[in-house]
Amino acid sequence: IKRFRGLLLRFTHEDTKAQKALIGGVEQIIGLHKAALLSKVPAIFKMLYDGDILDEGVLLEWGGKVSKKYVSKELSQEIHNKAEPFLTWLKEAEEEEGSSDESDDDGLEIEYDDRAKASPLKEHKPTNKPVAAAAVNDGEDDVDIDAI
Repeated sequence: IKRFRGLLLRFTHEDTKAQKALIGGVEQIIGLHKAALLSKVPAIFKMLYDGDILDEGVLLEWGGKVSKKYVSKELSQEIHNKAEPFLTWLKEAEEEEGSSDESDDDGLEIEYDDRAKASPLKEHKPTNKPVAAAAVNDGEDDVDIDAI
């Protein structure tokens, strides 16, 4: 699963029909190698879930109904029975997530204000005393532009 994760993601990304088909293929592979893989069903589905290959909703929907579409009804029931611990864990995780979202609020609402707070203006008093105005020139130092 780790080796072909990229390919599986291309096949199943946001496509519930493809994810259901993948689960059917996994059921068929488990049917072919029943002795070796039946005991590893929870680990297989957890690996597919952790790798974001299968969505939680698709897994829960699959776990709710035994189907004979891909394998015999008896084998499908065996696979569902073996996957039950994983499906229970998945349901509990979903319930905890839903309840934590509701309980975090506690009726509090935060209101954000994007305006700056107005602070009172402080009067600045000059420390230096005003200097007396310089003596007024009588115009002798002016440059006559036409004379140049």
